[in-house]
Amino acid sequence: MQTDNWMHDTQGVLNLTLDKAVLPQSHDCGSYAPDYGLVPNFDSTFNNLIELLDNLGCLDFLGTFVGCFTKTQKGNILDQLNSGARILDFRVCSVGDALYMHHGPILCETLECAFTQVQKFLAQTTQELIIIDVGHYDIETFPGGESGAIRKISTLAESLFDDQLIRFPTDPSSTKANSSLGDLIQGKSGVIVAVDCKKNLISSGAPIWANKLYRGPYADTVKISKLVQKELDYVKHDSKISQNSLFQLQWILTPNTEFILQTILDAIQSESNLPDILVYLNKNGLRKLAQEANAHLDTFLAEYKSLGLTNIRSLRLDYIEDTDAVEKCIGLMGLTNSN
Repeated sequence: MQTDNWMHDTQGVLNLTLDKAVLPQSHDCGSYAPDYGLVPNFDSTFNNLIELLDNLGCLDFLGTFVGCFTKTQKGNILDQLNSGARILDFRVCSVGDALYMHHGPILCETLECAFTQVQKFLAQTTQELIIIDVGHYDIETFPGGESGAIRKISTLAESLFDDQLIRFPTDPSSTKANSSLGDLIQGKSGVIVAVDCKKNLISSGAPIWANKLYRGPYADTVKISKLVQKELDYVKHDSKISQNSLFQLQWILTPNTEFILQTILDAIQSESNLPDILVYLNKNGLRKLAQEANAHLDTFLAEYKSLGLTNIRSLRLDYIEDTDAVEKCIGLMGLTNSN
């Protein structure tokens, strides 16, 4: 299936409102390249370590090593969009005068580079809606705190996206329920940038939205059985409450300390040199967890449908290019694609 223009090519999808559409989401979309070192001042416990590793010239290696357990996507953001992702999970921090993507303490590439890839995708498509959901941004790294972060993100978004930027509506909850996706993009591809922040920092007509649009708890486990049960419980609970936020299925297995240490031990025991150890870790770290989770998604969604539940608004996935997320979302919306 052709996925770069799937919203335009799927009859009926642009007639849906946000609270009826189901969109593929790439989890931690910037961590396809977690090799830019560590985030300065991410946590006071890291500061001395960062300084030592920087003096030794080891930050690049550390990023590569930790990437085995923090790299959540195979291709860059443009690749993810071409593969069908329409919600991008952004984590943003400030380093000096530049804004960067990050995954926890691991620094990824610049926010400007990420935005530029979105801009390129908008230019090559006709009627696609992209939602940049900035759910994590480290206020303590920004000069001026939260207001400084909002100002810098807003300025960059406005300068790059121009008239394809969908501005903050007067009543966001009404927009989610009453404005179709087609109404939002107005005949051309468009982008929403939503940032989890205090509403009084963002007024109607501003370049970015408050607050984070999509919400849903992590299962926080490496066990597929626990992921299945926890996410099913979360979906059932959410289906009983009324809320303005949109429920995302967090179909993600998360490496814990025990898993990381055991995988490193297995790599050292099975491989004889550092390059081969890194190859082993890349195959058996987070990517292996993603493959296991994605392989069980069809079974979960079948159970979800059998219970008569209809509240999932996004499938949030690791390694989204290796999935048929678009087909799954179209199926959940009860639509068919012409390609």
